[in-house]
Amino acid sequence: MALERLDEVARSLEAIANRIRESVGPAESLLESRANTAIYTVSETLDEISAALRRLRCIAEAKGTEGKVLTICTTWRVLEHDGGLIAIRVKPETVISFRDGKLVFHRGNVRMEVEGRRVKLCKWSYCKEIDPTNRKQVMEELPQIFYLLRGVANAVHKTFEATNLCARREAPDCTRI
Repeated sequence: MALERLDEVARSLEAIANRIRESVGPAESLLESRANTAIYTVSETLDEISAALRRLRCIAEAKGTEGKVLTICTTWRVLEHDGGLIAIRVKPETVISFRDGKLVFHRGNVRMEVEGRRVKLCKWSYCKEIDPTNRKQVMEELPQIFYLLRGVANAVHKTFEATNLCARREAPDCTRI
């Protein structure tokens, strides 16, 4: 059951990323170019989370992992809870939760929440909520967005690479995802 949900969540995240990516338009100034970079980076982080979830599904299928709680590569646990899906990495603590169309990614001191067109980026207790499809709002808050996005994108990339390493050890065919 959780295996199918991994693929469903990955498709949902890809759809959100594509919708965000559509708001990237031609830049006529440096400010607009930087806003495009921020918007594109948000969409890429969602794509990396999606790819990580697909890779976890592939590894679980290759290893024949089944049950209510899927244990993948000793450090990952995937389970369904309250109609949502939760993927947890034990060390370093990483949580990817998707319920009712809302994604929550948490690793270390950074967090990203995505619901519909709203993206909330946090580092420690400082948070900023933006609509990445609204270029004007993104341009007005670029310094804050880049400050938060740098940490979130780095944490997502490290998580993506962790699933890649896991795939190399456990199911080499899954590294191509």
